[in-house]
Amino acid sequence: MLSDVDGEQMRRAPGVDSSEHDRDHPEVEQPTLTLAELVDTLGPRMLRVVSSSAAGSACLVREVTIYDPLHPPRVQPGDVVLGVGLHPSTPAFADMLEASAAARAAAVIVKPLEGTGRNIRELFTRVDVTVIAVPAGMGWEQLSLLLRYALDAAGARHEGSGDATDLFALANVIARMVGGPVTIEDAQSRVLAYSTLYSDVVDNPRKQTILGRQVPEAFLDLLQKRGVFRDLRDQKVVRMDADPSLHLRARMAIAVRAGDQILGSLWVAEGPEPLSPDAENALVEAARLAAVHLIRARSSGYEPWQRRDELLRQLLEDRADARMVAETLGFEVDRPAAVLGVELQTTDGLAADQISYDRLRNTLEAQASAFRIKIAPIVVGARLLALMPGLSDESDRVLAAIRRLGEAVAGAATKLGLPVNVAIGPVVDKLRDAPLSHAAVSEMLPALAAEPGLGPVATIDEMRAVVTIRSLVAMMAKRPDLHAGPVARLRTYDEQKGTNHVLTLRRHLEATGDMTVAARLLGIHTNTMRYRLRNISQISGIALDDQADLTMAWMHLKLIERDALA
Repeated sequence: MLSDVDGEQMRRAPGVDSSEHDRDHPEVEQPTLTLAELVDTLGPRMLRVVSSSAAGSACLVREVTIYDPLHPPRVQPGDVVLGVGLHPSTPAFADMLEASAAARAAAVIVKPLEGTGRNIRELFTRVDVTVIAVPAGMGWEQLSLLLRYALDAAGARHEGSGDATDLFALANVIARMVGGPVTIEDAQSRVLAYSTLYSDVVDNPRKQTILGRQVPEAFLDLLQKRGVFRDLRDQKVVRMDADPSLHLRARMAIAVRAGDQILGSLWVAEGPEPLSPDAENALVEAARLAAVHLIRARSSGYEPWQRRDELLRQLLEDRADARMVAETLGFEVDRPAAVLGVELQTTDGLAADQISYDRLRNTLEAQASAFRIKIAPIVVGARLLALMPGLSDESDRVLAAIRRLGEAVAGAATKLGLPVNVAIGPVVDKLRDAPLSHAAVSEMLPALAAEPGLGPVATIDEMRAVVTIRSLVAMMAKRPDLHAGPVARLRTYDEQKGTNHVLTLRRHLEATGDMTVAARLLGIHTNTMRYRLRNISQISGIALDDQADLTMAWMHLKLIERDALA
C-alpha cells in the first residue's frame, strides 16, 4: 500500500496523472506503440514478461495508470496498469488482474514475482492479461517517467522527428552544469552525443572518440587496466587523473541507470578549471536526467544491438516469453533451435578480451553465413553464444552441419591467434526450449577448459558422460557429509605415512582395472601394483571388485581434483 505522501508524489509523476482529460477529448492525439515495442524500448532487464495475454505483444499501449485498491481507477483498453505496492498473494492483486483483463488493458506491471505459488500461476492462466515484472530496485516514479518517455518517443517517431538533437542539447546542458566538455555514450562505449561547449580544451582521446563515434581501442584498454568500467558498475562517480604522456586530461564518469540496468554513461573532461566537488554532485543529478533521454533515444533507433542482445540473454536464461522474443526478433517460435558456445582457451575475463570477442563474433558470423546457418550471436561474460533458430527437423543432419560450423570457427580463430573451445548444445524441438541447449553449453565449456583432450570442438553427445560426472561432483561439493569415506581415509593415510595410495587408485581407475596399464602409468612393476591395491583395499575399505565402490571412489577423486583447481 502507498502512504499518502507516496501516493501524492506518484499522482504528480509524469505519465501517471489520474485525470481523464486526454481520453475525454479526442482532439488530443495519444502516442501509441505496441507492447512488444515498449518491452524492446525499455529492455527486457527492466520489463520481464511473465505471462502473455491472447492479444500478445501486438496490443497497442496508450496510457499509464496506477491501480489503487482503495480507489480503483477506470482502466481503459491499451492501458499499462502499475500495481504499486500490491503483493501477488493479496486479493487486491487478483482484483487488479481481473479488472485489467476485463478492460482489455495492454499489460499489468508488478514487482517482484519470485517465489509465487501455484495459485498465482493458475491465476495467470485464468486471467487474460499480460503480466510484466520489474526489478525490485526500480522506483515506481522513475518507471512511470520512463514509460511516459517511451510513449512520447513513439509519437515523435511517428511524426518523423528524431532525438539526436535532444541528446546533443542535453550534452551541452550537462557541460554547463559540470564545467567541462561532455560525451554521452551507450553501454557499448559508442558515442551518442557530445557537447560543443569548451571545444578549445579537447584532448586526444576525446577528439578520437568524437571523430570515430566510438571510444578508441587504446583508450578502452587503458580504462580496462585502470578498472574504470568495474568502478562504474559499483560507484556513483569515477575520477581519472590526468596523464600528460597520453595527452589525457582529468576526467569524471558516471553510469546512467534505470533501476539496476546500465543504459550508458556520461563522461566529462576537465575544462578551463579543475573539476570540483560541486561538479561531481552535478554529474550525479545529470545522470538521473540522462536516463529518460537515453530511453527515448533507444526507442528512436539508438542501441539496436544492445536491445537485441538483452532479449537474447533473457531468452537463453529462460527469463523472457519465447513467443514475444520471436515476434520481436523475427525468429520461428515452433521450429527446432540450438545453442553454440565459444570461449577463449586462455582468458582473464571479458574485460581483458573485449576486442578478441568482437573479432570472434565477426568470425562466427562470417562462417555461419558460409554454412547458411542463421545465428543470433551475443557475448555474455567471457563467452560468445550463438542461438540458431529455425532449424530443420532432420536433427542428425543439422547437428552434423553445426559441428562443421564449430570446427570452421575454431580453425579460423586459431589462424587469428585466438585458440578457442567450441561447445554445441543439443538441438531442441522449439525455441522455448533453447534455455536447455544453453544450459548444456554452460556446463560443456568449463569441462572443455579443464580437459583439453576433449576439444576444441564437441557436441553434448560426445561430452554427456563428462558433463554428468562434473554435475554430480558439483552436487557433492555442496554436501560435506558426502566428503568423508574410503577415499578421505586413504588421503589421510598418505598424508601421515608419506605414501601415494590415492594416485595409485586414480591410475587403477583410469586404466579401467588393467593392472599392467596402471603399473606402466605409475612406472612400477605389476607385482608392486598388486601389493599397493591390496593395501588400498585394507586401508580404505574399498572393494576393488565392486562397481558401486569403484564409482563412488571415482567421484570422490574427481571432487579432490575440483578442489585442487579451485
